[in-house]
Amino acid sequence: MLVFIANPNNPTGLFEEKEKMLNLVKRSKSIFVVDEAGIDFEENYSLVYEAPKLKNLIVLRSLSKGYGMTGLRIGFCVSCEKIIKKLSLYKIPFSLSSVAVEAGILALNDDFHLKKVKEFFKKENEFLSENLKK
Repeated sequence: MLVFIANPNNPTGLFEEKEKMLNLVKRSKSIFVVDEAGIDFEENYSLVYEAPKLKNLIVLRSLSKGYGMTGLRIGFCVSCEKIIKKLSLYKIPFSLSSVAVEAGILALNDDFHLKKVKEFFKKENEFLSENLKK
């Protein structure tokens, strides 16, 4: 059985605790697919680094939100080697342009940009919160 979980939840934006999620995955025989497309701003909840170590966890990520690359439609999954090999059998050839692939690699290696984006959104969130109180 496949279990799909969005973390953070859409539309509430609430996160599941990392340890709670890990315990659930480790106790189950089901395969968990955790969509972390919106997690760029709260990495402490991410299971991306645990996924390669667990035989029943797939983590989906996107470069659309925190990296601002919505138009390129870049996403990826992280899992154990066995699951990645199985998924590779169904991969559509040339599903991304070479430009999108290169842009994605550059973005993932650019911690400075993501840090600046996070700072910008934090300031905007504070501004919005303060002004909504008025």
